[in-house]
Amino acid sequence: MLNLETYIASKEDIETIEEAIKYVWNPKLDFIFNDKSEINDTAVISYDSRYVYIWMRDNGFIKIPHKIKILEKFHSYWRAGLEPGEIEKYLPAAIREKTRFEIPILSGGLVTPFIELQKLMKKPNNPYTTKESYFAAIVHEFGHIYYDQHKLTWYSDKKKNLSLMKLAFKLYGSKKIQPQKYPILYTNQPFNFTEVFAFCAEYTAADFFWKGHKKVIDEYSKLWIKKLIKEEQELDLDKKNSSIEISAVERAHSSAIVLGKILFEEDHKVWPGKLLRRKYIT
Repeated sequence: MLNLETYIASKEDIETIEEAIKYVWNPKLDFIFNDKSEINDTAVISYDSRYVYIWMRDNGFIKIPHKIKILEKFHSYWRAGLEPGEIEKYLPAAIREKTRFEIPILSGGLVTPFIELQKLMKKPNNPYTTKESYFAAIVHEFGHIYYDQHKLTWYSDKKKNLSLMKLAFKLYGSKKIQPQKYPILYTNQPFNFTEVFAFCAEYTAADFFWKGHKKVIDEYSKLWIKKLIKEEQELDLDKKNSSIEISAVERAHSSAIVLGKILFEEDHKVWPGKLLRRKYIT
């Protein structure tokens, strides 16, 4: 068992992240990450007992010493966003002072502790115990970043939000405006669509590059869906959410393995457009 309180990144740890990032820019995935400007400024962040490691496409590789005791769990997965939050104070101002849309961040553990900790979980058919699954995990999180950059999930544009509020205020004051000057309104996509997009990005990449990982995802997902079917059969949907309710955050991964697989099989290259399509009120 690694001693994470003293572990320092190996050359393989560093190079594996750099290799994972290259997959996102592989031409085979261009139909997923179609507009690279949405993810070009992403900061990819990892860490060990002494250093924070940062990769940015235009600014290269940065290594920064830290004095945080990073909990074991943070070495075992990747996520869109920064964890642990205490790392933020060590980040360069050029990253720290920007919004999540100006400088998106994804963060997670190095490949050596990641794989070891995943194996210790002893989950049946755990898909994340190999180097190729580590690549897949990082592609998955880039999927979240790309989807979220389209600002589909919530009203995240403060300028537009304020303009809508001010317009409504004027209208309540009997202010009349010409019909053609009314803004185009849109509805937010369900939160879980970001998870569906990320699943499809990972699953598609696995279909291209990591057939072994795809096979394990299939076996893992079949076990999961068997449980979902049993649960759904026993649910009273008048009182509780469906096992795949797309608006329930706690159901995000369940939604993704069911809806994502169907979208992928329907047409391997059409699902990005379907999930990124904004719904307007017209």
